Amino acid sequence: MAAARRHPQAFGRLVLVAPTWRGPLPTAMPGRAHWFPRIRRAVEAPILGEALYRINISPPIIGRMMRAHVYADPARITPALIRDKHAITRQRNGRFGTAAFVTGGLDPVGSRDAFLALFGDGLPPTLVLRPEHAPRRSGAEMDALIAGGRVTGAMIPGALSPHEEYPGAVAAAILGG
Repeated sequence: MAAARRHPQAFGRLVLVAPTWRGPLPTAMPGRAHWFPRIRRAVEAPILGEALYRINISPPIIGRMMRAHVYADPARITPALIRDKHAITRQRNGRFGTAAFVTGGLDPVGSRDAFLALFGDGLPPTLVLRPEHAPRRSGAEMDALIAGGRVTGAMIPGALSPHEEYPGAVAAAILGG
């Protein structure tokens, strides 16, 4: 969106797929924000951090997270998919980006109001693809964005990764929108 504001003629429209504005921990535990920088620093620590990260990205944990909120259809979460996801987490220094994302260190704003304010004048037409099975809190944020009237919305199948789980439906919604 920042690029669209800086270069308004470069974009005919924007499509946001399952947009969220805050990381998983701030979404799941909004009243415990004071812990998140501490957790991030612990994961970033040289020896302790690598151990904490390995525990939290083990294949069983990845599978549980995917079934809980990333994919809508548990049958699509195969051992091969979990192996592929686990391989991604094992990239050199992967824990730093993951820790920042999970703890809210990459969040562009600090509140729903600030998030909604990002969709003011100066943006091209924006389509929000809202997955049917998005987690309750994340879905509520997508619904608030759509209800604000500055974007249009379309329901698609899936949870937080509909582009992976239902790429055909996402492509059809983009092309049809």
